[in-house]
Order: sequence, then C-alpha cells, then structure tokens
Amino acid sequence: MKKIIKKAVAFVLVFAIAMSITLTVFGIYVNNKNDYELDERLFSAARESNYLTYSAYDSNGDLVSVGRESNGAAKSWISLNDVSEHLIKGFISAEDKEFYKHNGVNLRRSILALLNQVVHYTSGFGASTITQQVIKNISGDNEHSFRRKASEILRAIHIEASHSKDEILEMYLNIVPMSGNVIGVREASNMYFGIEPSELDIAEAATLVGIANAPGRYDPYTKAEACIKKRNTVLYAMLNNGVINEQEYNESINEPLDLKRVERRDQSVISWFAETAREDVINDLCDKYSLSRSGALLLLKRGCNVVLTENIEVQRILENYFSDSDHFPMEISDGLEYAMTVFDSKSGDLVGIVGRVGSKTGNRLLNLATALHPPASTIKPLSLYTPAIDDEIITWSTVVNDEPKSAKGDIHYPKNSPDIYEGKLTVAESLRKSKNTVAVELYDKLGSQRIFNDLFKDFGFNSLIKHRSLDGRTVTDIGAASLALGQLTDGISLRDITRAYTSFPRDGLLGNGRSYFGVFDHEGNVILDNRDTDRRVFSKESARVMTQMLMTVSESGTARSLTLDQLVDTAAKTGTSSGNKDKLLIGYTPYFTAGLWSGYVSGDKGIFSVNPTHIHIWDEVMKEIHEVEVFGDSSSDPDSFSTLGIIGVNFCTKTGEIATDGCIIEGCCEFGYFKPGTEPKNECPIH
Repeated sequence: MKKIIKKAVAFVLVFAIAMSITLTVFGIYVNNKNDYELDERLFSAARESNYLTYSAYDSNGDLVSVGRESNGAAKSWISLNDVSEHLIKGFISAEDKEFYKHNGVNLRRSILALLNQVVHYTSGFGASTITQQVIKNISGDNEHSFRRKASEILRAIHIEASHSKDEILEMYLNIVPMSGNVIGVREASNMYFGIEPSELDIAEAATLVGIANAPGRYDPYTKAEACIKKRNTVLYAMLNNGVINEQEYNESINEPLDLKRVERRDQSVISWFAETAREDVINDLCDKYSLSRSGALLLLKRGCNVVLTENIEVQRILENYFSDSDHFPMEISDGLEYAMTVFDSKSGDLVGIVGRVGSKTGNRLLNLATALHPPASTIKPLSLYTPAIDDEIITWSTVVNDEPKSAKGDIHYPKNSPDIYEGKLTVAESLRKSKNTVAVELYDKLGSQRIFNDLFKDFGFNSLIKHRSLDGRTVTDIGAASLALGQLTDGISLRDITRAYTSFPRDGLLGNGRSYFGVFDHEGNVILDNRDTDRRVFSKESARVMTQMLMTVSESGTARSLTLDQLVDTAAKTGTSSGNKDKLLIGYTPYFTAGLWSGYVSGDKGIFSVNPTHIHIWDEVMKEIHEVEVFGDSSSDPDSFSTLGIIGVNFCTKTGEIATDGCIIEGCCEFGYFKPGTEPKNECPIH
C-alpha cells in the first residue's frame, strides 16, 4: 500500500511539474512575439559595425555626427568559408555534437534543464545548443530562471526556422566572447596567435574553443595552465567525435601555448552629453524590450544611431569653458569641482551638460551633473513657495514671521544664513533672502506628506527616501530639514533639479527633460521613439508669479551679483548645503534654464562661504550662450517673461494690503504680482 501511495505521489508531483512547465512555456510562447522580432533585428545588426554613433541637429537644422563609441571590444566579421575546419569541428565537438541534426534545441537535455530550474537538483547543468548560445549572446540575457530558459528554447527554434545552419554557425563564431574583451574568432585568432582563423592548426583551434567556454576562467594570458588543460579537453572531445585521429591528438596536446600579444584599439571618448544620453537610452531599451543592460548595449553597439537633443553650440561653449582651469578658483587643485546642465526653456529638453572641470579624457567617468547632491535652498520654490501660491495659502504680499521656532543661547532653529532674523516681512522678501524660518513655516502649512508626494511623483525625484533602515535606525526624507531646507539623505542630481525648474518658464508644464529624440538601427528603423509628454505641475498663473518673484532674487537677492539680467530677463535661486559643502545656482531666461553645482566629491570639505564663484561662472557661461544663440544674428529685443493672466499691484510691505500715499512716504511700498482673485483688496489700514 505504501508503495502505491509513493508512486501516486510521485506521479502527481511529476504531472504537476510537467503541467507547470507546459503552461509556462505556452504563456511564454504567446508573449514571445516581441522577442522574435528583436532577435531578428539583433541577428541582422550583429553583422554591422560595433560602433554606436551620436547625431544632433546643427543651427541649419541638418543632422550631423557628434560622436562615435565602440563597444570596448575588438570585433570584426569573418565568413564561415574563411574559418579553419579545425575550429568549426572543434566547436561542434565540444559544444553541440548534434548541431546539424536538431532544430535548435537538444530536446532531452532541455527537458532535464527545465526540470532542474524547478527542482534545483544540480547547480552545474547546461544544455544550450550553439543556436541557444547565439540567442544568449545577441540578447545579452543570462538570467538563471525557468522562464528565461523556456523563452530561449522557443527563440532558438524560431531562429532555426528563419536561418540556415551555416548562417547560425557563422553568427556564433563572430559574436562568441573570447576573453580579454575580445568578440569573435577572427579577433581572437589575430590577438592570441597573430594569424587569420583559416591558418589555425588543430591545437590553436582547440585553444580558442576552450576559451569561449568560459572566457574569464581560461584567459590564455593570465591563466595559461587552465587554458592548456581546457584545450586538451576540447582535443579529447574532437578525438571522440572522430574529427581528428590519435596521432593528431597526441601531437596537439603536446604543442606549447605560443601566444602573441596584439595591442588593442582604443575606443573613442564621447562627450558628457552623449554619455548621459547613452544611459537614458539603455534604461529605456531595458524597459521597452525587457532586456538586460548587457543586452541593450549589444543592440546599441551594432550600428545604431542616437539622435540627441543636444544644442551643438551650447555643448561646445560648456566644454570649452570647463576645459580651461583658468576659469575656476585655485581650490580646484585641492579637489573642488563644478558641473553644469542647460535645458531649453521652451521645449524642456536637455541641450548641454558637463560633469566636471577639465577636458573629458575617458568614458564612464563620475558625472557630477547626474550624481546626487543636497539641493539645499534651490528646492524651496518647488516644494514650498509655488505649491503654497497654487493653493492660495500665500501670495506675494503675505506677511510672515522671520523668527526661529526655538533658541538656546546663540543656537537657533531653523537657522538662517546669515544668522539674521528680521521679524515681519513679506513672502517675496523671504524668498529673495532665502529665509529658512519662513521655509519651515510654509512646510508646516502644506504638510510633509503632501510635499514629499509632489516631489516624488510630479517631479520624479525618486531618490527621495520614504523609509530606509540604516545601522539599526530609520532614515527618511519626510521632514522639514529635507523638504523645506533641501538637506536630503541622498540628494537630487543637478540634472533633475534643473529640469524641474523648466516648469517655471514653461508655465507650469514639465516634460521628461529628454536627452535624445530617438534611436535608429543600422537600416534606419526606429528602435526608440522618445516623444516627450508634458504634465502640469503648477497652474500657469502660479508659475508666472514665481518667475517674477525669482527675478527679484537675481535683481536684489542672494543672486544679485548676476549680470545676465542686464541683457535678458533672468530668474534664479541659490542654495548652500549644511557646512557649505555644496553650492548651487539654478536660473533661467525665456531661452535657457541652467544649473551649476560646486563642491568636493568626497563631501568632507566645506567650500569658501562668501566668495560667489559659482554665481560668476554660471553668469559667464550663460552670457556666452545667449550671445551666440540669442543675440548673435538678431537685432530685435530679446523675449521677456510673460505677465499675461496675472495682476500687478502696489502693496504695503508692512500689512500686505494695497499701498497708499502714506506707504510711499514711509518707504514701504513695493510692486508685486498675484493670481487673479488673490490680489490685495483693501487699502493699507495703518498708512
């Protein structure tokens, strides 16, 4: 009876596993249409150059090349007819003896491999045919999962139905990783032996086959002994498969590993802009096609072209300025750094970016324009002032208290910088002077959760922390220090905070701050169409009021040393993080919105507390940009920020009400802008 029960349980278990596999495979089959299409595109693109090109539109509207990047690997195509028979037979003997017989899949071993994914009875079970390895190599998908393995099987069958065996084998030989960041047998043969693949003898061919099995483990330069041992294993497989005889086997296993060392080609250095766009493209490819990062790179670097949103002149100005150390203070020799981003104020697109001081000498360097930094007071217009104007909690003339909530001796909270408290003042003046006391008061009025959600969802500041465990304690950015004063746990990138500011000149609309328009394969087919989508984050009227308010910051506030406002309407906001470790200026005109960050990469030093070098640098770069892009060929007056739809009123700075002659005499009359319906209604009662 027990035997019957055991058999029944075993049958049910096997049946359940079989049904699970069947249903999963069927589901993958139904959803695999996109994978088949992608595989065909990759299969075709793999023959092309291993370069990714970048293009941008020049001032005439013509698309021109602005950069080219290799995949960092040596690769060149070779026809199957030009490959040694020893190499072909070696790969088939060692990797897939049934290659010319199956339909892309070794059915028995694949079923066992799928079962292994379910029950995990061994960690070292492989069943990939050469066709399946082609799928892995062109897609870059190496995830160890049942779904991935089942998908790979179906895709291999599809490739076999679409291409001949020789086409598949030729593809495999040209894209197989061969250690030392070398791709394909031609480059490997040239690099390791200094000959073409047609010239390889049996031992040399077996060496390349062995390397391909595990490139890191059998690198011939660094792990020669393991490489020779693996070569001899391949030779034994060739003997067993009848493609070499005993004499050839014995001669080959005793042949020394006689290596050459061919210098690798250097890849070109791409600009900060191209590298920024590259990361955006990779993320978008992974999302759209469910690719791994390596799969996205493989697709891109097979003749693709990325059309950038870059303004060529703006990028040139940035790179030229930042490459000249004379433009920066002497402290850069001690590690002080600067980074800058520029957006188009009309479209919201990224048009220029530099990641640090100096000429860019390599790829994948730390980009300080996309790294996270505390935004400090530059967050206040986004998190506090404009939302409060939008909700009609405050207006330009609302009178608030500039006084700390608590004080112990000379220690105040919140602490202004400088440590001065002026009592009653207007909202506009509190922003102009960047009063932390008023910021915390507005934080209390709006509520922490509302502010956090707006920044996280509307502006896409996904580096904000809701809750995180750290060293046994919980850290969060839901608090006044983070949301009102900008002292965030991780920070926000300069690129993201500058992008957020484009919502002001764009009348409350925010786009994704895209860095590229689209990506095209080597045949000109669209891979990614990066159409921008705007969403409203503030009302038009609130955005226009905030712009006029931020203009006072550049006229008479913390950014008053700017001179750009003498040429064109300029709105700006400064920010200094705790301990003077970061200094920022985010500002905009009707044409461009730009952000500048300054600080030390290590974050353990404070910057000079008074010298406004970052403001001066922002000013110089933006003046040159406007002279070239706005004033260069135009004799007409520059555009101004619109005040249509908002109301201008003279008001009393003491009461916030309509100014009288008495207010003018007392010197407390100012002019401000208001959303319709929120302007002062009554005359000042005390003047």
